[in-house]
Amino acid sequence: MQAIKDAILLLRFPFSFFLMPIFLFGLYMAEGELSSSVWMAFGILHFLVYPSSNGYNSYQDRDEGPIGGIENPPPPNALLFVLTILMDLVALILAYQIHLTFTLLILVYILFSRAYSYRGIRFKKYGVLSYFIIALFQGIVVYLLALSAVDGGILANDGKNILLGSAYAFLLLGGSYPITQIYQHKQDEEDGVISLSAKLGIQKTFLFSEIHVGVATILLYLLLTTQQFFIYLACMLPVLIYINWWKIKTKKNPDTANFKNTMRLNLLASVCLNAFFLYLVLGKIYF
Repeated sequence: MQAIKDAILLLRFPFSFFLMPIFLFGLYMAEGELSSSVWMAFGILHFLVYPSSNGYNSYQDRDEGPIGGIENPPPPNALLFVLTILMDLVALILAYQIHLTFTLLILVYILFSRAYSYRGIRFKKYGVLSYFIIALFQGIVVYLLALSAVDGGILANDGKNILLGSAYAFLLLGGSYPITQIYQHKQDEEDGVISLSAKLGIQKTFLFSEIHVGVATILLYLLLTTQQFFIYLACMLPVLIYINWWKIKTKKNPDTANFKNTMRLNLLASVCLNAFFLYLVLGKIYF
């Protein structure tokens, strides 16, 4: 029974909440009708693909320190590995019920998420490469998955929306990625991983993130109405206040670049972004 509990815990289902904004953004940007396939696609990503990727990463890493969403992770077991395989298979079977393009994108996402963690390849140990892998797949590919799940698919969308939306997704994920590593420089180094955040250092990690989010905000201005954009700025104000407060704290005491403060920022940013993009999606459906 404990093995089952540990395996389920390491799938980190709540962590899917942090990855939800890009999919919601894609649903809003998509020009087709939001049919039932959209909600199936949402379930495939957030309840199968993301947790499976989390579990496989934990199985390969065998972390003893804090990881995303879990302060004291249990050791991974063989059941966890079996669950990740089964979840991937179910995800692909269900994805095929939507259509082939969606299935192929899911397959590519799964393969690269495995290559990111797998000891024989381990993209994650290369700081810059892992940044591009995460920004590309958790950003652009997820955005395209959302577009492909909507009636009409990717090609039904305007080229400008595809390009600018993809760039926004890339920058948002690329900017947030090093922040998620900021508390585990030592833990990563012991595992042979020199993360992008470790290469940059704490203060340059904040600067790197701020530049990405700043450019992403400009792109979003081009994609939204003026009213929507100002609502977005209002939603993101708490995040801006928190990250500047945290940055000042880390200048005085680098130890405050820790797991708890990182998770607080992740949760706050996710709540604000999800609330805003859900507002846009609901407005699209009902108005």
